[in-house]
Amino acid sequence: MTLNKLFFSLSILLLFSITLFTPRTVSGHVLTPQQVVADKYVVQLVISPQTASSTLHLAFSDKRSGKRFNIPLSYKIKIYDAQKKQFIFISQILETSTGSDKFLYTFTPGNVYEIFVEFEKSDEPGKIYKTKDWLWAEPTRQQINLAMVGGVVIAAFFIVGTLLWSKLK
Repeated sequence: MTLNKLFFSLSILLLFSITLFTPRTVSGHVLTPQQVVADKYVVQLVISPQTASSTLHLAFSDKRSGKRFNIPLSYKIKIYDAQKKQFIFISQILETSTGSDKFLYTFTPGNVYEIFVEFEKSDEPGKIYKTKDWLWAEPTRQQINLAMVGGVVIAAFFIVGTLLWSKLK
């Protein structure tokens, strides 16, 4: 194996391990990103962890057509702390007319949360639709660091394996 091929292989492995094992990708998860509500609408929740807080991305769409709502919509986000056994956050009424929105929230590491969304469409005034809960587990800094160390160890095994494989050829 030439030096250029070896350098290229190591670069790809390093990039792979950095991408795969950064805190952003190991910080918790939402088990089911979308829910069908009243057998008519789909609400999707994707959480993007940041360093200090997380961005909750919401999308509201019609189940049959799959198209996002393009009418005004008001909604609330409720966050329940499973350890404290109480709601720790209930948002003001928020609005969107594009069928999607973002919301920032700071989760406490190591806790498990249930996230609920309630919404009302402007063409159905007074009708409140509610999602079931989404589970969100916010890992601790120690869990994130452990995952990063695991990524480095896996990358090292790949590098050693590549070197051994190239010598055997």
